[in-house]
Amino acid sequence: KAYDSYDPDQTFSPVVHKDSLRMFLSVCAAENLRVYQADVKAAFLQAPLDEKIFVKAPPGYDSVDPMTGEPVVWELSKSIYGLKQSSACFWTAMDEHLRGNGFKSILGDPCLFRKVMSNGRVILAVTYVDDVTFAVSEDDDHAYFM
Repeated sequence: KAYDSYDPDQTFSPVVHKDSLRMFLSVCAAENLRVYQADVKAAFLQAPLDEKIFVKAPPGYDSVDPMTGEPVVWELSKSIYGLKQSSACFWTAMDEHLRGNGFKSILGDPCLFRKVMSNGRVILAVTYVDDVTFAVSEDDDHAYFM
């Protein structure tokens, strides 16, 4: 992998390096690529967790088991906003999704991706936490990415 120094126990999401972003935009301008930006809605709520996390029931819900009188806790199945791990969990899910769809990260920056399609056209993508900027040479390639 291009990011051997990535530690999954960290609680941050890697972000594109400013020099990689400059290179991305320079290539887009030189190749006359169309650039699009997308924000993943409710991104942190979509990422599966790598570990078991339990939380207290929020206000307004029964927080005590009526049978035992013990406090009730919930086990989270997905990440939620406010967890330290949320950003890293989402990035892992995004990385796996892009790689699963044929994208490869550029050596030296895990947030800069490239895919060569069967017709020879290239799609470039840059991730920054829950934002994705991507570039295509043809408008119909935009629909493929979205």
